[in-house]
Amino acid sequence: MQERFKDIRSLMFCGLILGVLGACAPEEGGVSSIETGELVITAIGPTEILPYTELEIQGSGFLSPEAGAQTLWVTNPLGLNVLLETQFVDANTIRAPLGEALSASIQPGIDLGICNLRLSRTSNVSGEISTFDTSLGLTFQTQLSPTFIGIQGGTWYPGDRVSISGSNFLRAEEGDLVGLFTGTISAGAPQVDQPYENFPVFLVPNSRGQAFLELQPDVFGILPAEIIGQLRIENRPLGGTTASSTTLPIGPINFERPYLQSASPLVIRRGQTLWLRGRGFLPTNPLLQASSLVLLEGVLETTRGELVSYEDDHVLPLFPDIFYENTEMGYTLRITQTVDGTFEGLGLSAGTFRGTATPWLLSGVDTVLGSALPIELVIAPQLQVVYLKYLPGFYDALEQMGLLNVSDAIQAHILQLVHRDYLGINIAFTESIPEDFAEFSTVEIGGEDPNGASLFGLDNTDGKDVGNLRFNDIIGGVNAETAEEGYYAYGGIFVASFLEMSPTLGKGTLPITDARFDVIFGPFTPGLGGTPATPQELNGGPRSAALYEAIRVLGNLVGNTVTHEVGHSLGLTSIDGQFHNVGDNEGWIMDAGIHRPFAERAEIDGAGPAVFSPFNRAYLEAVLPVK
Repeated sequence: MQERFKDIRSLMFCGLILGVLGACAPEEGGVSSIETGELVITAIGPTEILPYTELEIQGSGFLSPEAGAQTLWVTNPLGLNVLLETQFVDANTIRAPLGEALSASIQPGIDLGICNLRLSRTSNVSGEISTFDTSLGLTFQTQLSPTFIGIQGGTWYPGDRVSISGSNFLRAEEGDLVGLFTGTISAGAPQVDQPYENFPVFLVPNSRGQAFLELQPDVFGILPAEIIGQLRIENRPLGGTTASSTTLPIGPINFERPYLQSASPLVIRRGQTLWLRGRGFLPTNPLLQASSLVLLEGVLETTRGELVSYEDDHVLPLFPDIFYENTEMGYTLRITQTVDGTFEGLGLSAGTFRGTATPWLLSGVDTVLGSALPIELVIAPQLQVVYLKYLPGFYDALEQMGLLNVSDAIQAHILQLVHRDYLGINIAFTESIPEDFAEFSTVEIGGEDPNGASLFGLDNTDGKDVGNLRFNDIIGGVNAETAEEGYYAYGGIFVASFLEMSPTLGKGTLPITDARFDVIFGPFTPGLGGTPATPQELNGGPRSAALYEAIRVLGNLVGNTVTHEVGHSLGLTSIDGQFHNVGDNEGWIMDAGIHRPFAERAEIDGAGPAVFSPFNRAYLEAVLPVK
């Protein structure tokens, strides 16, 4: 089977490299700057200090640089007195360069005895200073001689972190911890014995007594093999002298090929992630020309009764995009366009795949196929998930309209309306970030129009997505490409612009201004002489009916605009070369804004609700069928 894939191997690896480079964007997020409570130290070490040692402090209540700072004061009865600035790692870890401070003031080789440590925290917000006192026995030395006790035996797999035990191991900031292997690796078919003499492998220290040998391809390769020999450990300190451990035997070790143990979920849609669990997986590493694929071999029976063969030379390669150590990888079902303009991908056609899944490792010229896992995978119809993201500007606009206190009721109505408009289409709207879909669209619902054009809404995604090939559109923010093309750059829903429909509050330039706007929102909008609504009025009272009508109408205005802009992002109108329906068609959602009067949008006085035209409805049912 491996022979069949030689011709496509280089092409696939190029795709892997591009995929990994594309995934190198900075991650969003960061550590919260909020004070986390009482300052506490739960662990601190190491106790043997070298010139470059950083003392690591575990605990709670540590502040990020934005929120404050921690300092460490170290003293002892012999006259030691150093004050250290700490480096924030996370809310439970900080580090202090104690070795550097001792090098400047103390001769090495001294037992510092029991030292007093005072950790002080100062808040940038309140100015409050908190302290925590503890003690620790310390020694200051120029070098450590490692002791090698043992190494994890048995069976190894590519990507394993093999545990090594001992003592006096260097930490990462102090220098290099290196294993020197002498022995033989017998690999390949036919088997070839490859001798090694003092072959260096860099180890990852975990503590003074534990380190890990990470079995990446540049260590012992990826081919199944038997490993037998001996290992010694060297400390190579910064600015110091190398010290070695005794030598211990290793092996025989069975270095095995990867395997798949399970896959889930077995019913999956485009945009969701297929999790593949087992052992021996390697993430894509362009420098080592290494990666893992999964080969699907079998037949997909579509819901239309068609049989699509992924057999022989047409085996389907999956390129996982998420890795957890070497035991779990995730493949997100996405659609890609081929060089001839067609589209392909596991999530493109609904149906059932029956066959096998096989892990495939690549590293340089070497390839290894693992054991095949029988699999039956149901590909459900494509479901477009849309996240409704409410921005602070949305609530500012509600405050202008006197409806801020009933925002929950308005949002609930918006959600109800968009689901109504898309009834029978495989689309789902949510007010929370989806956790079970890696690909979903986002609609930002804000207040003022940043374009300065008083738009109600704008789909600022790039171009017309005919066929809804993109599943991760963002209708919101700024799009530099659309700005460069001469269009408005900022997208989203702009709720404050609806005030332009008021003859009183608007600028008088909107053709669909309507006096009914002032009648409906006048009792609550301060600019129209109204008094803001209170939550209690939802339970009854003289203004209860008027309030429910204002909630309904504003929910209709916003929801109808969401429906329209999402329609654009899905590829509407379905007329070639057009973004809106042609002309003025009563009650059609995708008509241009000038042809959609206030009464239709608000669904009052017998107008509305607007619907998708028959040809747009047919398009939506084709690209997002329920079955």
